[in-house]
Amino acid sequence: MIEVPDLVGGYVDVVGWVRQHGDWATPRSSCTLEILGATVVVHDPYRTLPLGVGRGVSTKVAAVEALQLLGGFTDPVLTCKASGAFEKVKDGGAFHGAYGPRTAAQFPRVIERLKSDRYSRRAVVTIWDPVHDLFRERLHDYPCTMTLEYAIRNDKLIALTHMRSNDVWLGLAYDAFVFTQVQITIARILGVEPGRYIHHASSLHLYETDLKKIDELHEPNGEVKLPRGIRSTSWEGVQSQAQSLVYEDPLSTLARGMHPLYAEWIEPLRAS
Repeated sequence: MIEVPDLVGGYVDVVGWVRQHGDWATPRSSCTLEILGATVVVHDPYRTLPLGVGRGVSTKVAAVEALQLLGGFTDPVLTCKASGAFEKVKDGGAFHGAYGPRTAAQFPRVIERLKSDRYSRRAVVTIWDPVHDLFRERLHDYPCTMTLEYAIRNDKLIALTHMRSNDVWLGLAYDAFVFTQVQITIARILGVEPGRYIHHASSLHLYETDLKKIDELHEPNGEVKLPRGIRSTSWEGVQSQAQSLVYEDPLSTLARGMHPLYAEWIEPLRAS
């Protein structure tokens, strides 16, 4: 386990941890350094996107992935506009493992469960579906995330993510941001502060082809400004606002004061 204050500067420490302690494994003929059963504990869920640390983080990808999960939908065209790399994992023009549709109906139930039982251990969103994922072969996009869990302790909402597989370079840089945006948003609905973010990966790994890139990492340069979830009193309101940010005129959403950073990050995709 590794604990970090946040995943801006702390991201550099996590990548270094995998490089130092990982063992070589070769799934699908790709050499990786891997830690099995890795846990990353992040104490500040507001700072989880590693901007300004010497690696290319796309705010367009971050916005698209977060808003689709918060909005409960999937838009392959928009996702591929954010990064053409997503084209290679489409199945029949869609993303088989897209999280938005799989979770849309679950988040409201999780919120109601925590409202009715403050200390519930049953606030679990399940993403991996054995019927669609375990028994189907030769797809490109199987969900890497198994569950998202939430618990209120000491008047703070703790978020726990369990992933079967997580690439520390391409995946973790965005996954932790997306999942903490959900954490912050749910906490606001419940009227509590967001607490620790606990990220567990059965396989946290780094591809050999990315090893040289690590040497470019450094402590953050300057101030890092990140979105702070979606402001709403209900999950239905969250979904509506997330969809508005994606599909309405960004200038219109800015004029209404709707999450200016998200509007700024998504605007280049609307213009393309």
